[in-house]
Amino acid sequence: MITSSENILKVLYGTNPWWNNGILPDSFVKPVKRFAYNKCINILLHPDIRRMVLLTGARRTGKTTIMFQMIQSLLSQGISPFRIVYISFDHPLLKLCRFDEILKTYNINIYSGDDVYYFFDEIQYTDDWEGWLKTLYDTSQKCRAVATGSSSPVLADKTSESGVGRWSILSIPTLSFYEYCDLLELEMPEIDKDITVSNLRDFSQQELSTTFQKMAPILRHFSRYLVVGGFPELALSKDKFYAQRVMRDDIVDKVLSAISLPSTVSGV
Repeated sequence: MITSSENILKVLYGTNPWWNNGILPDSFVKPVKRFAYNKCINILLHPDIRRMVLLTGARRTGKTTIMFQMIQSLLSQGISPFRIVYISFDHPLLKLCRFDEILKTYNINIYSGDDVYYFFDEIQYTDDWEGWLKTLYDTSQKCRAVATGSSSPVLADKTSESGVGRWSILSIPTLSFYEYCDLLELEMPEIDKDITVSNLRDFSQQELSTTFQKMAPILRHFSRYLVVGGFPELALSKDKFYAQRVMRDDIVDKVLSAISLPSTVSGV
Protein backbone atom coordinates (compact mmCIF):
# COMPACT_ATOMS: atom_id res chain seq x y z
CA MET A 1 0.00 0.00 0.00
CA ILE A 2 1.49 3.33 -1.07
CA THR A 3 0.43 5.15 2.13
CA SER A 4 1.84 2.49 4.45
CA SER A 5 3.71 3.50 7.59
CA GLU A 6 6.94 2.31 6.00
CA ASN A 7 6.57 4.65 3.04
CA ILE A 8 5.53 7.56 5.24
CA LEU A 9 8.59 6.97 7.42
CA LYS A 10 10.86 6.96 4.36
CA VAL A 11 9.49 10.35 3.30
CA LEU A 12 9.90 11.76 6.81
CA TYR A 13 13.50 10.59 7.05
CA GLY A 14 14.20 12.14 3.65
CA THR A 15 12.79 15.54 4.66
CA ASN A 16 14.19 15.54 8.22
CA PRO A 17 17.94 14.97 7.63
CA TRP A 18 18.81 16.25 11.14
CA TRP A 19 17.49 12.96 12.53
CA ASN A 20 20.63 11.31 11.13
CA ASN A 21 23.34 13.56 12.57
CA GLY A 22 21.68 16.48 14.35
CA ILE A 23 22.72 18.89 11.62
CA LEU A 24 20.66 20.86 9.13
CA PRO A 25 22.47 20.77 5.74
CA ASP A 26 23.79 24.09 4.45
CA SER A 27 21.52 23.83 1.40
CA PHE A 28 18.49 24.18 3.72
CA VAL A 29 19.70 27.29 5.53
CA LYS A 30 19.80 30.83 4.17
CA PRO A 31 22.05 33.27 6.06
CA VAL A 32 19.80 36.31 5.73
CA LYS A 33 16.84 36.35 8.12
CA ARG A 34 13.78 38.41 7.20
CA PHE A 35 11.87 40.57 9.68
CA ALA A 36 9.13 37.93 9.72
CA TYR A 37 11.59 35.37 11.09
CA ASN A 38 12.05 37.36 14.29
CA LYS A 39 8.30 37.73 14.77
CA CYS A 40 7.74 34.03 14.19
CA ILE A 41 10.49 32.71 16.46
CA ASN A 42 9.39 35.05 19.25
CA ILE A 43 5.83 33.72 19.10
CA LEU A 44 6.97 30.10 18.86
CA LEU A 45 9.31 30.31 21.86
CA HIS A 46 7.34 32.73 24.04
CA PRO A 47 7.76 31.51 27.63
CA ASP A 48 4.30 32.50 28.89
CA ILE A 49 1.84 32.66 25.97
CA ARG A 50 1.56 29.50 23.89
CA ARG A 51 0.49 30.03 20.30
CA MET A 52 0.86 28.07 17.11
CA VAL A 53 2.07 30.15 14.17
CA LEU A 54 0.44 30.18 10.74
CA LEU A 55 2.51 31.76 7.96
CA THR A 56 0.47 32.79 4.92
CA GLY A 57 1.41 34.39 1.62
CA ALA A 58 2.23 33.69 -1.99
CA ARG A 59 4.66 31.00 -3.03
CA ARG A 60 8.33 32.00 -3.28
CA THR A 61 8.10 34.60 -0.54
CA GLY A 62 10.30 32.54 1.79
CA LYS A 63 7.86 30.83 4.19
CA THR A 64 9.65 27.48 4.05
CA THR A 65 13.02 29.20 4.43
CA ILE A 66 11.80 30.83 7.64
CA MET A 67 10.78 27.38 8.90
CA PHE A 68 14.22 25.90 8.29
CA GLN A 69 15.88 28.90 9.93
CA MET A 70 13.78 28.26 13.02
CA ILE A 71 14.69 24.58 12.96
CA GLN A 72 18.36 25.59 12.77
CA SER A 73 17.84 27.85 15.78
CA LEU A 74 16.24 25.04 17.79
CA LEU A 75 19.06 22.63 16.96
CA SER A 76 21.65 25.23 17.96
CA GLN A 77 19.89 25.57 21.34
CA GLY A 78 20.39 21.87 22.00
CA ILE A 79 16.85 20.70 21.29
CA SER A 80 16.88 16.98 20.46
CA PRO A 81 16.66 16.49 16.67
CA PHE A 82 13.96 13.88 17.18
CA ARG A 83 11.69 16.43 18.85
CA ILE A 84 11.67 18.47 15.63
CA VAL A 85 9.61 17.21 12.70
CA TYR A 86 9.06 18.86 9.32
CA ILE A 87 6.08 17.61 7.31
CA SER A 88 5.49 18.87 3.77
CA PHE A 89 1.92 18.24 2.68
CA ASP A 90 3.02 19.27 -0.80
CA HIS A 91 4.78 15.90 -1.11
CA PRO A 92 2.91 13.60 -3.54
CA LEU A 93 2.68 10.74 -1.03
CA LEU A 94 1.79 12.81 2.01
CA LYS A 95 -1.02 14.47 0.06
CA LEU A 96 -2.69 11.06 0.05
CA CYS A 97 -2.28 10.47 3.79
CA ARG A 98 -4.47 11.49 6.69
CA PHE A 99 -3.06 14.06 9.11
CA ASP A 100 -3.32 11.71 12.11
CA GLU A 101 -1.78 8.85 10.14
CA ILE A 102 1.41 10.85 9.57
CA LEU A 103 1.62 11.98 13.20
CA LYS A 104 1.04 8.43 14.43
CA THR A 105 3.90 7.15 12.26
CA TYR A 106 6.19 9.82 13.65
CA ASN A 107 5.16 9.22 17.28
CA ILE A 108 5.58 5.44 17.09
CA ASN A 109 8.86 5.36 15.20
CA ILE A 110 10.71 8.59 16.04
CA TYR A 111 9.52 10.31 19.22
CA SER A 112 6.61 9.51 21.51
CA GLY A 113 6.66 12.57 23.80
CA ASP A 114 4.32 15.52 23.44
CA ASP A 115 7.01 18.25 23.71
CA VAL A 116 7.43 18.28 19.93
CA TYR A 117 8.16 21.17 17.57
CA TYR A 118 5.95 20.57 14.54
CA PHE A 119 6.57 22.30 11.20
CA PHE A 120 3.74 21.78 8.71
CA ASP A 121 4.43 23.06 5.19
CA GLU A 122 1.60 23.85 2.72
CA ILE A 123 -0.93 22.60 5.25
CA GLN A 124 -3.90 23.51 3.04
CA TYR A 125 -3.32 20.27 1.10
CA THR A 126 -4.50 18.09 3.99
CA ASP A 127 -8.18 17.62 4.87
CA ASP A 128 -9.61 19.23 8.01
CA TRP A 129 -6.21 20.66 8.91
CA GLU A 130 -7.72 23.34 11.15
CA GLY A 131 -9.51 20.66 13.17
CA TRP A 132 -6.33 18.65 13.61
CA LEU A 133 -4.32 21.72 14.63
CA LYS A 134 -6.99 22.53 17.22
CA THR A 135 -6.89 18.96 18.53
CA LEU A 136 -3.08 18.98 18.62
CA TYR A 137 -3.06 22.26 20.55
CA ASP A 138 -5.68 21.06 23.05
CA THR A 139 -4.33 17.54 23.68
CA SER A 140 -0.54 18.05 23.51
CA GLN A 141 0.05 20.74 26.09
CA LYS A 142 3.81 20.94 25.52
CA CYS A 143 3.92 20.92 21.74
CA ARG A 144 4.68 23.95 19.58
CA ALA A 145 3.83 24.26 15.90
CA VAL A 146 4.39 26.37 12.82
CA ALA A 147 2.38 25.90 9.64
CA THR A 148 2.54 27.53 6.21
CA GLY A 149 -0.10 27.94 3.56
CA SER A 150 -0.21 29.61 0.17
CA SER A 151 -3.99 30.12 0.01
CA SER A 152 -4.30 33.05 2.38
CA PRO A 153 -8.07 33.75 2.03
CA VAL A 154 -8.92 30.06 2.55
CA LEU A 155 -6.66 29.77 5.57
CA ALA A 156 -7.93 32.96 7.16
CA ASP A 157 -11.53 31.85 6.70
CA LYS A 158 -10.97 28.45 8.30
CA THR A 159 -9.05 29.85 11.26
CA SER A 160 -11.51 32.64 12.07
CA GLU A 161 -13.25 30.58 14.77
CA SER A 162 -11.25 27.46 15.65
CA GLY A 163 -7.97 29.37 15.79
CA VAL A 164 -8.98 32.01 18.32
CA GLY A 165 -6.60 31.80 21.27
CA ARG A 166 -4.66 28.98 19.66
CA TRP A 167 -2.61 30.40 16.80
CA SER A 168 -1.31 33.65 15.39
CA ILE A 169 -1.43 34.40 11.66
CA LEU A 170 1.53 36.17 10.07
CA SER A 171 1.32 37.30 6.45
CA ILE A 172 4.66 37.03 4.65
CA PRO A 173 4.94 39.76 1.99
CA THR A 174 7.49 40.04 -0.78
CA LEU A 175 10.86 41.51 0.09
CA SER A 176 11.00 45.14 1.08
CA PHE A 177 13.70 47.07 -0.76
CA TYR A 178 15.77 47.08 2.44
CA GLU A 179 15.49 43.27 2.68
CA TYR A 180 16.35 43.01 -1.02
CA CYS A 181 19.55 45.02 -0.47
CA ASP A 182 20.39 42.97 2.62
CA LEU A 183 19.85 39.70 0.73
CA LEU A 184 22.19 40.81 -2.07
CA GLU A 185 24.68 42.08 0.53
CA LEU A 186 24.69 45.55 -0.97
CA GLU A 187 26.59 48.23 0.90
CA MET A 188 24.02 50.60 2.35
CA PRO A 189 24.74 54.36 2.33
CA GLU A 190 25.12 56.17 5.64
CA ILE A 191 22.17 58.51 6.06
CA ASP A 192 20.30 59.92 9.02
CA LYS A 193 18.14 57.13 10.48
CA ASP A 194 15.45 59.65 11.42
CA ILE A 195 14.71 60.41 7.76
CA THR A 196 11.30 59.21 6.62
CA VAL A 197 9.36 59.63 3.39
CA SER A 198 6.92 61.97 5.13
CA ASN A 199 9.53 64.41 6.43
CA LEU A 200 11.38 64.68 3.12
CA ARG A 201 8.92 67.39 2.13
CA ASP A 202 10.37 69.60 4.87
CA PHE A 203 13.89 69.32 3.45
CA SER A 204 15.53 72.20 1.67
CA GLN A 205 16.67 71.67 -1.90
CA GLN A 206 20.25 71.37 -0.70
CA GLU A 207 19.32 68.72 1.90
CA LEU A 208 17.39 66.77 -0.72
CA SER A 209 20.30 66.89 -3.15
CA THR A 210 22.74 65.71 -0.49
CA THR A 211 20.47 62.85 0.59
CA PHE A 212 19.80 61.62 -2.95
CA GLN A 213 23.49 61.84 -3.75
CA LYS A 214 24.22 59.52 -0.85
CA MET A 215 21.50 57.13 -2.07
CA ALA A 216 22.79 57.08 -5.66
CA PRO A 217 24.85 53.84 -5.35
CA ILE A 218 21.76 51.74 -4.57
CA LEU A 219 19.21 53.55 -6.74
CA ARG A 220 20.29 51.55 -9.79
CA HIS A 221 19.26 48.39 -7.92
CA PHE A 222 15.77 49.72 -7.32
CA SER A 223 14.69 49.24 -10.94
CA ARG A 224 15.75 45.59 -10.80
CA TYR A 225 13.93 45.18 -7.50
CA LEU A 226 10.76 46.39 -9.22
CA VAL A 227 11.32 43.99 -12.13
CA VAL A 228 11.81 40.78 -10.12
CA GLY A 229 9.08 41.66 -7.67
CA GLY A 230 10.86 41.17 -4.37
CA PHE A 231 10.83 37.36 -4.41
CA PRO A 232 13.99 35.98 -2.70
CA GLU A 233 14.78 33.25 -5.26
CA LEU A 234 14.36 35.63 -8.19
CA ALA A 235 16.26 38.42 -6.47
CA LEU A 236 19.32 36.15 -6.19
CA SER A 237 19.19 35.14 -9.85
CA LYS A 238 21.81 36.70 -12.11
CA ASP A 239 19.56 36.30 -15.14
CA LYS A 240 17.19 39.27 -14.87
CA PHE A 241 15.22 38.43 -18.01
CA TYR A 242 14.63 34.81 -17.03
CA ALA A 243 13.70 35.88 -13.49
CA GLN A 244 11.16 38.30 -14.94
CA ARG A 245 9.72 35.53 -17.12
CA VAL A 246 9.46 33.15 -14.14
CA MET A 247 7.65 35.80 -12.13
CA ARG A 248 5.20 36.35 -14.96
CA ASP A 249 4.59 32.64 -15.62
CA ASP A 250 4.56 31.34 -12.04
CA ILE A 251 3.02 34.24 -10.19
CA VAL A 252 1.39 37.01 -12.21
CA ASP A 253 -0.39 34.80 -14.77
CA LYS A 254 -1.64 32.41 -12.06
CA VAL A 255 -2.99 35.25 -9.94
CA LEU A 256 -4.76 36.81 -12.92
CA SER A 257 -6.14 33.40 -13.89
CA ALA A 258 -7.44 32.81 -10.37
CA ILE A 259 -9.34 36.10 -10.24
CA SER A 260 -10.56 36.18 -13.82
CA LEU A 261 -14.27 35.87 -14.48
CA PRO A 262 -15.65 32.56 -15.81
CA SER A 263 -15.80 32.36 -19.57
CA THR A 264 -19.54 31.79 -19.35
CA VAL A 265 -20.13 35.35 -18.14
CA SER A 266 -21.98 37.32 -20.79
CA GLY A 267 -19.79 39.60 -22.85
CA VAL A 268 -16.47 37.95 -21.93
